Amino acid sequence: MENSTIKPNNDVNVEEAIKNVREKNQTTTNLWTPLNSFLEALDKTKARGFYANLAELLCSDESFAETRDTADCWNGHRIGE
Repeated sequence: MENSTIKPNNDVNVEEAIKNVREKNQTTTNLWTPLNSFLEALDKTKARGFYANLAELLCSDESFAETRDTADCWNGHRIGE
């Protein structure tokens, strides 16, 4: 199988490019398996931003937590500002 290079194109997004690479290189699984595993793990962590900001959101929500004037709120790393 010949090596193919996918060049950046403004019309093609990253996910399409990854899909194209996977389809073109399915026969070379011994090299692509670790990369595919990494990319799948990366996709699964997209929710990480939500959980990373959850403590700050809860600390600043007056209906959920005490107001910042009366109490300090622990955000998992430090006392919230």
